[in-house]
Amino acid sequence: MARVLDLESYRNFDLEECIQDKVEARVVDETGLSSPISISLVVPVRFGEVKGEEDWGLEERTFNRILREVSQLVDLGYLDELIVIDGTVGPDRRPDFRVLQQVVRIAYEEIGLFHDQVEMLHKYKVQGEMARRGYADLFVKVVHQFDRNLQKVLLRYGVSGLVGAFGVPRGKGAALWISMPIASGDVVAFVDADIVNFQKEFVVALTHPILYSWHVEEPTVKFVKAYYDRVTFTEGQEAGIYGGRVCRILARPLLELLSKHGLYPGIDAFKYPLAGEFAIARRVAKRLQFTNDYTIEMAMLTQLYRLVGPEAMAQVSLDVFYHIGQPYPALTEMAEQIAGYVIRELLEAGVNPDTIIQDFKQAGERRIQKDAQVAKDLAKRVQDVKLNHTPEDDRKHLADYLGILKRLLAEGQPQLRTQVFPSWTAINQATGNYVQISRMLRRRAVQSTWTRLVEAGYV
Repeated sequence: MARVLDLESYRNFDLEECIQDKVEARVVDETGLSSPISISLVVPVRFGEVKGEEDWGLEERTFNRILREVSQLVDLGYLDELIVIDGTVGPDRRPDFRVLQQVVRIAYEEIGLFHDQVEMLHKYKVQGEMARRGYADLFVKVVHQFDRNLQKVLLRYGVSGLVGAFGVPRGKGAALWISMPIASGDVVAFVDADIVNFQKEFVVALTHPILYSWHVEEPTVKFVKAYYDRVTFTEGQEAGIYGGRVCRILARPLLELLSKHGLYPGIDAFKYPLAGEFAIARRVAKRLQFTNDYTIEMAMLTQLYRLVGPEAMAQVSLDVFYHIGQPYPALTEMAEQIAGYVIRELLEAGVNPDTIIQDFKQAGERRIQKDAQVAKDLAKRVQDVKLNHTPEDDRKHLADYLGILKRLLAEGQPQLRTQVFPSWTAINQATGNYVQISRMLRRRAVQSTWTRLVEAGYV
């Protein structure tokens, strides 16, 4: 049976060798021309419904660190593009662009290439005019998910009719979906903006296996997902908790069920299925249907398993994540959506509801026993943070998740209320206009960045 490749620690990657591989790697495009492989990084970011800069706090400081690390990758020649997508709205539910204004300020200060590009726009009027019209190739592109000009592009080319929504809907899945035609990289990496201890090596470890395995037009490794031990804490708290509760106690046992009952044999090898950090070959990403709720990560894993097989999927350890978390009650909706998605697949495969409950309970108990030792080891590794964790708390969470499963199964076949976006491959087949759609969305991303720079007073 084919297995998911475990690349183990990100520390196994020699940065200098990876940089050299990136410089030498080539890809052959659809026209038969050879060109250097490019890498795009996409960061969905939302500092909340801001009232003022003083409210951004930990999120802003975390993002500063991310861009400082990204800047080093740019200087080394490893990263070719950064796309930041925000969905912040004000009390009137209209787009609030202040977060993206702050993003371009941080990028201007932290990323030398972007700083020099902005200075060029300021110095030469013709360059500024080109950027205003969307024709400049800025390294940083900032996009608001609810930008009316994105709506116009989608309407103009019939995409809105295929999606069944006016413009880009709310949700992280929608942000990832709209980022695909904007990104130009042959490899596209995604990282969440709440990684307090972010390091540039994370991006290298996620993308390099795809880049290194590239052969002519396609890589052998097409998808790499992160796994890690998560320490969750909030602003002002010195103690953290052993995080990833929904992932550890719900998602991983559910993956065991999908594997055990023959739907996706070996998919339970993924150690952190809900990780928002991953890299993917763009041609494969264009074939994905993105869901627009908390099922996004699980849906991506099952789709990729069917599209490319486990032998083209890999995972890499990023060690420990210090993470800005949510209180436990806020995770109920996430748990319900993920459980509903997997239960539906199991029921469609003919698995008995009583068997689902029994197998899940046993898998959850095994997970809790293993995690008790993991938490003890983790507490020794994170010297700067007091770590709170008890197996009793995990058992309470398992009881909650069992209750959710029983309730969903009592309803019969869970109804998927999530929105599913058609793949960009399907959109191209329906419209024949993917190249033009991509070109126009990228222009709009540059125009958006120009506007934020004007608002920030840089041009």
